Amino acid sequence: MIYIQYTAKPKNEPLRPTDDAGAYINCWINYSDIESAKIIAEKMIDESGWIITSLDNLEFITREFYENDTDDSHSKYFDQAEIDNEVITIFSYPLVEEEE
Repeated sequence: MIYIQYTAKPKNEPLRPTDDAGAYINCWINYSDIESAKIIAEKMIDESGWIITSLDNLEFITREFYENDTDDSHSKYFDQAEIDNEVITIFSYPLVEEEE
């Protein structure tokens, strides 16, 4: 499994303070070829409305990578990628954080 992390910005400029200003995007791609995995991940990100600003991490992982993931917060994405071959998660953040 290839795990890739990107930072991205939305294709549409944020207009309101609560609009998405950026995102951290995690990809689990069940391929053995890094270049093919990157192409697939980047196409999925583009189709989701994001522009990649940086590639932050790229590594081969196995299920054991998540042996300490007691709440399955990330291992579930690995497991799903074993079924579907590709999974991405997008963790976006607003232009301005709302005050509590």
